[in-house]
Amino acid sequence: FYLLSISIFHKLNYQNYCKNRFEWLTSASCAIMGVIGTVSSQLSLFAMTILSLTRVLRMCKMSMRNKRTSESGVSVFIVGFAIVTASILLAAAPLFPPFEDFFVNGVNYP
Repeated sequence: FYLLSISIFHKLNYQNYCKNRFEWLTSASCAIMGVIGTVSSQLSLFAMTILSLTRVLRMCKMSMRNKRTSESGVSVFIVGFAIVTASILLAAAPLFPPFEDFFVNGVNYP
């Protein structure tokens, strides 16, 4: 969805981008696309971290039998929910007024 939206915007505005740059960067569409892109990156990062940690813990506990219980299913759900929630909060942070000054649109060199 993210790449498709960016492609459509590019096709519609590629000749006038320089004139409409500030309008695009301050628009809600750009903010939503930024959140979607950041959420996907964060989810990938967190998922790979959790998978790596799970593998390390399994290697450390090889002497124990691999028993699945309802408690392990609940813990996997809770960790997954925490990962998705953290990703969304981190991605949406620049949209909240108290945090908007911590993030920049770009750098202008003299």
